[in-house]
Amino acid sequence: MSPLIEAGLEGPTGCLAVLLGSALLLALTFAVLPALALAFDIALILLVAAAGVVARVLFRRPWVVEAHEEGRLGERREWLVIGWRASGRVIEEVAVALESGLPLETISPTAAVGPAG
Repeated sequence: MSPLIEAGLEGPTGCLAVLLGSALLLALTFAVLPALALAFDIALILLVAAAGVVARVLFRRPWVVEAHEEGRLGERREWLVIGWRASGRVIEEVAVALESGLPLETISPTAAVGPAG
């Protein structure tokens, strides 16, 4: 005897139960599981990125501050700056120099650091 008949699902009710079960299985297979895998991948990427930032800060690896003019290939300048706040200060100083038309060679990452506060 069929399991559907034993469960009392014969005729149109049994057919509807099979169709609904199949639709749920397809939705689970092609929508829910891939969405969960995508969410896991995104969480893993964010975790690795956060660990990289923490490691860079803890091990005092320098941040690269880079400036280049759009449309002019080869005209590029970069500074290696230790510390997140110090790199932010160098970025601000580079922006001010670019807006003022000052040469970028005058910017020193150690001079831009100044006292923390």
